[in-house]
Amino acid sequence: MTRTRKAGPQQTQAAASTSVAEGRLLVATLGHVDHGKTSLLRALTGTDTDRLPDEKRRGISIELGYAELPDHPLSFIDVPGHKKLVHTMIAGLGGVDVGLLVVAADDGVMPQTREHLQICRLTGMERLVVALSKADLVDDEMRSLAALDVQATLKELGFEDAPIIPTDTQSGKGLSELADALTAVRSRRDASEPKLPTWLAIDRVFSVKGAGTVVTGTLTRGQMELDRPLTLLGSGGSRQVRCRSLEVHGRDVSRATAPCRVALNLALSRGQEVERGDALTDGLFGAESKRIDVTLRVLEEALPELEDGASVLCHIGTSYRQGRLTWFEQPSPEATGYIRGVAHLAFASPMPVQPGVPLVLRGFRTAKSRGSVLAGGVVLDVHAAALPRRKSRIRGGNTSLWHHRKSALEALRDQKLGDACEHWLLYGAPRSAALESLASRSGCSVDRLSRAIQKHPRLLILAEAVTTKHSLEVLSQSIVDEVRAHHATAPHELGMPREAALARLSRLAGRAVAERVLRQACDDSQLSEVAQRLATPEFLRTGSASLTRNREQVGKLLGERGLQGASERELWTELSMAPQALKSVLSELARQGLAVSLSELWFPADALEALKASVLARFEGHPTLSVGDLKDLAGVSRKQAVPLMEYLDRARVTRRVGNDRVPYGT
Repeated sequence: MTRTRKAGPQQTQAAASTSVAEGRLLVATLGHVDHGKTSLLRALTGTDTDRLPDEKRRGISIELGYAELPDHPLSFIDVPGHKKLVHTMIAGLGGVDVGLLVVAADDGVMPQTREHLQICRLTGMERLVVALSKADLVDDEMRSLAALDVQATLKELGFEDAPIIPTDTQSGKGLSELADALTAVRSRRDASEPKLPTWLAIDRVFSVKGAGTVVTGTLTRGQMELDRPLTLLGSGGSRQVRCRSLEVHGRDVSRATAPCRVALNLALSRGQEVERGDALTDGLFGAESKRIDVTLRVLEEALPELEDGASVLCHIGTSYRQGRLTWFEQPSPEATGYIRGVAHLAFASPMPVQPGVPLVLRGFRTAKSRGSVLAGGVVLDVHAAALPRRKSRIRGGNTSLWHHRKSALEALRDQKLGDACEHWLLYGAPRSAALESLASRSGCSVDRLSRAIQKHPRLLILAEAVTTKHSLEVLSQSIVDEVRAHHATAPHELGMPREAALARLSRLAGRAVAERVLRQACDDSQLSEVAQRLATPEFLRTGSASLTRNREQVGKLLGERGLQGASERELWTELSMAPQALKSVLSELARQGLAVSLSELWFPADALEALKASVLARFEGHPTLSVGDLKDLAGVSRKQAVPLMEYLDRARVTRRVGNDRVPYGT
């Protein structure tokens, strides 16, 4: 990848506005160290991918190198072949369409030849072209033996259709045939793949004078555009950045489409840092995660190293972490010869991940047939929670949390988005989930997920919240049980306040789901709503009779007392009623507008209305009203007259002037 050219911002923007880079065929060189990968690329493309002084001095590739084939839509990633640099080799495989396996005719198949091929198998790379390099150094018989050795290895590992082309970098023999074979692969690429979220794992970071920070990487999914906001995932957490300029093999472009090699000049805030292993993604997709759920394909001979609790190295993009593996169930063999299963990985520190990106697992021991490679797979859930107890059950059901977690991952692996969401929601039942959150978790667009949910018979979308019919049943039973408990602890009340019930359900499942549950419970006659309170039909038939009697008794006594009023102590003493029950009845009468509390006394509302009329009639013949006048008019003592006079002021019947009252409007 070339450095950003030293052009002014206006020149760069003008050049980029006329150029769009479509996806290219990405080719990764593979093979054992010193088999001539870099020399072959130099002869084929004219580019020396060994750019470091150490590489030139030692004669081996240490870092990833990049080149393109002139006049062909081919980009090459030259990976190291040394056994100690396998982690760098894996970092260069992201988004690669085809592998260019280089095997020296004078050496034949070597350990890293097999290890690299195993990695290709596990990452899903199905297309391979073989260059039998250094063909000029051996005679025909040795060349034939080397080709047979390669053919046997390819057949064993599932690449028997790969063409084998003898090459000689000195004379140029076989180079045109090699270019034709690689270009022919492009015509077999599937162009029907749906649009994917952006993912670029950063493999190189440097500064350019006058431009600032430049990063390079392989754009394996989605698109990159000038000035487009991106999310940078790295050691500093999730941060927003902007692409200030964009290049593909040294050419300024306004947009680049995966797969291709790109260089970005990032606009960073003060103090922001970028390093190799970070990743650039869409805002909705991707996270810095310490726990992920994955689907794995395991090499059969490596299975003993991948027991529950095994410590592994997990490679994703250009970063890798040590993690601990836990299977959701024992993996099972499949027809392709792999062992397949879904598992959980817990890391010591967060790493950038995105749903759908590939991963490779390596161990800490080497084997002749596979090196240290153990398994490969795909990230399924980047927001994975800690594992539950294996016997833990979902709320309101008999199935285990473990079962639903595993089933969600298997459904997601098979692209059954509705089923995956159902199992995720059952795992957290009765909680609902935001539609956008589920889309981020499953790695697809909100629209696509919404369509899948609408087609699912057991899922519902309520105001952007997704829930299951099972959760609605659990919530409905939960609130019915709470209303019954409320009747038991407060039999003197008509029922549980509706807002209290709604608040409890909302904390679990959100307001929209809570409203739906209460409405459905009332429609199904599980609950009844009376005066903004929820009660069971049984309570209304039996328990409410005593409440009615209490209200009648209190109302009758207040009516008899009239403007004399009554305190709560007087009421519960005279009626032999429990204080808590009396408070509930008075509160209900006040809410219905039948009784009014003034100071420490309760008055019937109709008596107060009659008092208002009497006071207004008195003002027709008398301009003022004193406390003494009110005592005579109402036939009460000062104990009642003072709060009654204040009530008339608040009711805007009277207005205070000195120690007397006058009509409010005067």
